[in-house]
Amino acid sequence: MKINHSEHFKETLKGQLDLLKKDLSQLVAINTVQDLNTSRQGQPFGQGIKEAFDWLENKAKTDGFECTNYSGYAMSIEYGHGEEILGILCHVDTVDIFEPDLWESDPFNLVERDGFWYGRGINDNKGPLLACYYLLKYLKESSYTPNKKIKLIIGGAEETTWACMDHYFKHAPMPDIGFSPDGNFPVVNLEMGIGYYKYSTQKQHKINPTYKENLEIPDHQIEKIETGNDRTWVCYELSVYVNTLDLGDLLGQLKYFDSVEDSNELTKLVYRGKPAPARHPEKGISAALLMYKDFKDISNLDWNFRELLTTLGSLYEHENKILATIQTQFGFDALATSNLSAIELTGSGSEIYFDYRYALDINAGVMHQTLNALGEKHGMSFEVQQHMNRHFVAQDSALIHAMRASYEEVEHKPLKTLTKGAASYARVMDNAVAFGPTFEGKITNSHKPNENIHIEDLIKALMIYLELIRKLT
Repeated sequence: MKINHSEHFKETLKGQLDLLKKDLSQLVAINTVQDLNTSRQGQPFGQGIKEAFDWLENKAKTDGFECTNYSGYAMSIEYGHGEEILGILCHVDTVDIFEPDLWESDPFNLVERDGFWYGRGINDNKGPLLACYYLLKYLKESSYTPNKKIKLIIGGAEETTWACMDHYFKHAPMPDIGFSPDGNFPVVNLEMGIGYYKYSTQKQHKINPTYKENLEIPDHQIEKIETGNDRTWVCYELSVYVNTLDLGDLLGQLKYFDSVEDSNELTKLVYRGKPAPARHPEKGISAALLMYKDFKDISNLDWNFRELLTTLGSLYEHENKILATIQTQFGFDALATSNLSAIELTGSGSEIYFDYRYALDINAGVMHQTLNALGEKHGMSFEVQQHMNRHFVAQDSALIHAMRASYEEVEHKPLKTLTKGAASYARVMDNAVAFGPTFEGKITNSHKPNENIHIEDLIKALMIYLELIRKLT
């Protein structure tokens, strides 16, 4: 049976908006930030993500869909039959609530204002996930018979380790073609390679040669440095815990810290920069580098902190040495970025966390050898925490042709391809891309306070997805 015209779908969906909003409110209300403190068998990413999977599974089975839960790592909801599979890849986990004071409403309470829905995960990715489920439901109720099996594949660790997809594809076949509604329109056909890395060094018990004669204790001993954000952000908040012999003298030499307070017989200095996504470090201000500017010329610091400052200065003061070193070896990449996301200092040593994002097709193994050599030059060990290869689908592929036709039929604009430094589940497949739901010029605040999605845009995105499914199945 031929599927109903997209305008009929549009009117049907508009008639179900209150129900979609009600369902989405329940899903948003579940805190799905990864919580390893509640991790156990059947819920590897914590209680909240399990609750969200249970909620989705119950809904799908109630509506008559075949549904499979993969040990709490991922799940799938299926419609139709066929040897080939069209995959729609989504995720139910979200990032944490950064800067809660900047939210205008409770992030776990879906709120509608001026044609937008607000809440954590409303755009990334619970709103598109549930909207695509409603699209499957429409196909089922319309008795549409696809020539491929359509699988809504839902992961639980997209914002963290991607262990969900590793587990899923050990137990389920790879779709033949697909898309992820976790990006931008028109279409993201190049997702940059992304590596998350760490430099670290063990604490050394050495005396700073600038200490005063016969003084084995520095004037200012840095006991601990903590960073308040995760790897997906510029290091915008950092705390330095100091044991100082002369607080007045120290504070008189500092000018970039935001606040000072007592903390368990130590002095806590808080540095605040400007938040920005890791893929756009140029839009932020690094609290770590503000701290570096404050302390770099101060004498009588403890040896381990002084060594950390020396390394930070070498890597970041005059240029981003990580970015420059890789580009010297592989050639200039105008889109490449490297972000300093965190530094930590404890009684056992120091750590520098950073990433590198690249558009060129380079050898990751050789790049890692280069980064390792750079770390050794500064007496630091190198660790690859996670690496995702560059993902590219050619503009002349059948998938992009179908997307172009679907987008242009609904949006009445020519489709152009985009490159992004973010990662979507599309990169777990050879023949998939990120396709919507965010239209050009829209600010959804994903990962930020007041995350939102425009309701009419969501409807329009689903109309495009409907046309795409018609063309691919």
